[in-house]
Amino acid sequence: MFREFFGEVLSSRTVRPSFREGDVLGVLLLLAEEPVGRYAIRDVLGLGDAAARTLLRRLQRLGLVRPAGRKGHVLTDRGRMVAEKLMGYIAEFRRLPESFLSVGRCDYGFRLRGLSHLISGGVEERDLAVSGGGRGATTIIVKSGKLVVPSVKELDDWEEAFLRSFFKLEEGDVVLVVSAEDCPSALRAGLSVAAKLIERAESEDLA
Repeated sequence: MFREFFGEVLSSRTVRPSFREGDVLGVLLLLAEEPVGRYAIRDVLGLGDAAARTLLRRLQRLGLVRPAGRKGHVLTDRGRMVAEKLMGYIAEFRRLPESFLSVGRCDYGFRLRGLSHLISGGVEERDLAVSGGGRGATTIIVKSGKLVVPSVKELDDWEEAFLRSFFKLEEGDVVLVVSAEDCPSALRAGLSVAAKLIERAESEDLA
């Protein structure tokens, strides 16, 4: 579903748009919480004016969002269905304070529900985050009730307590912590990684 959906939003007969799959996810997640205007989307995701406007226009053309006057934009019924399916994967995301995981000035954390089977060593996710504008990323899975950095170590008790204070973790979940020099870049980089993992999860389900 999401691979084809991304293709619809990102397709262009001329120049490929500057926004990416993760930005599409970001807009849907933001609108799932409350009505949001174009300028707020621009600022939270670090998009240019033209990119934010084009992205909203394309989502509107696909029947997923609609203008709501001074409130900005809201999800349509179809858009809310897509957002709810998305939140089945991205269960939580939030800005995190500086910690033992930080490699930049701003960190964002994501709880990805039930995707631990897609993680091998976390290197691929780190590289995706860096190519998406981040400084680095740490991928942690919930395995046998413990938080583990694959191929590296099991987290110490105080490290695990730190992450559990922000996320309601369950067996099989993934915690992705992405760092960047600014918060929009950290958020966009994390969403880019999440988009790729969601695509992989859906491909496996269809296999």
